Amino acid sequence: MRKAALVLATSVAFLLSADAFAARKDVAHPPVSDVIASGTASKNGTSLDIAAAISGVLIESSRGALTVPVQSITSVPQSNIVSLVKGTLKNTPATALTTVAFVALLEAVDWVIEGEVISKEVNGAPVLGSASTDYYWIGSGTTKYSDPSSACSTIHPHYSFSRFEFFTYSGQLRAHCYYTGFSSPLATAYRYGSTCPTGTTYNTTAGGCIGQTRVPLTSADIDNSTALDDFIKNSPVSLQKDLIKESCQVKAQPKDCYDSLPDRRRLDGPDSIDLPDLDFSTTEITLNGDTNTTTTNNKSEVSIQYNDNSIEYTENQTTTTTNSNGTTTTKTETVTVPTLPLLSIEPWTDVPADISGTSGGLSFLPYSPTFSMGGGGCSEWTFQLPVIGNLTTNYCPIHEQYVRPTLAFFFYLWTVLHIFHIARETTQIVRAK
Repeated sequence: MRKAALVLATSVAFLLSADAFAARKDVAHPPVSDVIASGTASKNGTSLDIAAAISGVLIESSRGALTVPVQSITSVPQSNIVSLVKGTLKNTPATALTTVAFVALLEAVDWVIEGEVISKEVNGAPVLGSASTDYYWIGSGTTKYSDPSSACSTIHPHYSFSRFEFFTYSGQLRAHCYYTGFSSPLATAYRYGSTCPTGTTYNTTAGGCIGQTRVPLTSADIDNSTALDDFIKNSPVSLQKDLIKESCQVKAQPKDCYDSLPDRRRLDGPDSIDLPDLDFSTTEITLNGDTNTTTTNNKSEVSIQYNDNSIEYTENQTTTTTNSNGTTTTKTETVTVPTLPLLSIEPWTDVPADISGTSGGLSFLPYSPTFSMGGGGCSEWTFQLPVIGNLTTNYCPIHEQYVRPTLAFFFYLWTVLHIFHIARETTQIVRAK
């Protein structure tokens, strides 16, 4: 019995340790357009990180195939988003930009779609009001002017007016008038009034009442707009995603547009996954009739490291053994092996079929269901011989019809004899007592 228990314990230990491994698996990212369409966005410094789940990522473990919840992280620099949006504004008809995201963007920077163009609001020329309280300027005589530039120009019409400077005297706003070729002012203009006409506001720089007017945007207006840059970078992540989608959808090649945006794509997910515990026990009966039961608990944890296009995983096993006398031993083991092909976790249609039967001299043996080994295609061997020339042969028929059945038969025979030997030895021990 002692020998039988030893054989059983050795077999279980082999099964537990043989499948624990470290390996690497390549993982393909979904298309950028799919990630942006369905992913969850968050800001990461000066980039927009968009995460989307990748389904069907399986790895091998000692408990069989394990599903890992891997996410594809697509990082898009916000500077790329700004460039994309500006290019869309410059090169896309305004009628195609009436989407929710672009309307919100234009309103934020006080731009408006008018017909087939985008316009901005600019200051108009100073306006001279008709009310007695409206602002006006006097240069020479009694003629009223809307601003100091107009008033100064008429004081010395034979000189070229260049600029003016405001100053206050006795509570009244006045302006020194300067002319080309003179370093000192040659005249003074005076302001009167206290109100502006309806629809205008007083502009302290111009010194008069001005209204607003709209003019079409130019490419330079779009390129030089820092307000546009700031709004995009500080806007909610959902709006930034929508701006990307709405910009790429109006391109001739949307896929190329999406693919040009990220500066990095990486994988992410849980750092580790706990596997179900495996418990078993063995009982040993000594010659004097004493029994010793050993209980073994095996815990396994798969640690995962994520790279840009692959994951590396290691299974860490902790085995705790407890004897009847209370003695407990714990062993933690990390087994690292080379990268495995992981054929068993790929789509089943891609796995070469195993051998289901044999033909030939030993075809009567039902070995294949028990002693199955991964099948696959055989390659031909070509030999170059003198006189005869090239000789091509295929080793598969010999291997499948003779070698494998023969090995299976001897293994089967050895197993039967070994079990018979253990049973006979156990019977002799019991009879001896």
